[in-house]
Amino acid sequence: MTSEEVHDGKVLRKLIEDITIKQNKEIDMTIADGSYDNNKIFQFLSFNNIKPAMKVRKNSACRKTNHCLRNKAIKMQKSNLQQWKDSLSYGQRWIVETVFSCIKRMFG
Repeated sequence: MTSEEVHDGKVLRKLIEDITIKQNKEIDMTIADGSYDNNKIFQFLSFNNIKPAMKVRKNSACRKTNHCLRNKAIKMQKSNLQQWKDSLSYGQRWIVETVFSCIKRMFG
């Protein structure tokens, strides 16, 4: 958990490394909101064989400079967002968001 001053996308690499290296756990997929939507994150996840399940920004466009998995996510989400959500169980993210919201309200 981070404070409000820390951008989510800036700590993803450290969080993943803490889980995979320090705790010796394997991660198959990362479910994240649009604040994680950038090429460096897609590249990092791909390099570590982690499937990205990230909602891309509404104004996202496929580009040659994008990581191929980001372009794939853009295409899938623009063609049928609900099907994309269902195929990756994206709704599970809300369970985690609710838990963290409760913790933050209780402990500040």
